[in-house]
Amino acid sequence: YISKNLLELRKEINIVNRTNIKDKWTKPLISQVKYYTLDNYELNGNIDVYINATTLGHNGENPADFLRVPNEVKMVIDINYNNDKTELVKYCKKHSIPAYDGKLMLFHQAADAFEIWSEKKIYRKDALEEYLELK
Repeated sequence: YISKNLLELRKEINIVNRTNIKDKWTKPLISQVKYYTLDNYELNGNIDVYINATTLGHNGENPADFLRVPNEVKMVIDINYNNDKTELVKYCKKHSIPAYDGKLMLFHQAADAFEIWSEKKIYRKDALEEYLELK
């Protein structure tokens, strides 16, 4: 889903996976991205956004231990979320890299679902402030 939306924005996508699962991706999608495994990818500084969309981080791991986060990156998004900051977000904050966890994505998915199913509009700014106060 993330890749599909980025492709619609005409962004170049490099997918790096710990194992080779290229054959599990749809052919139209895999033909539009550059796909690597950890053993055949060399990280360079030309990355705008680093997105962790794996389960790494769910149990305290830091995805940066597997694939370094370049200091020049403009933003890091860790799809994982919990009550505390994820290890990846903590790592980025320590290195002055803007980073966000998956809570905002979760909020917007819930808001979209509510609007679709209830046919009512949510005032997201107010709802987001309330949601963030709940933590």
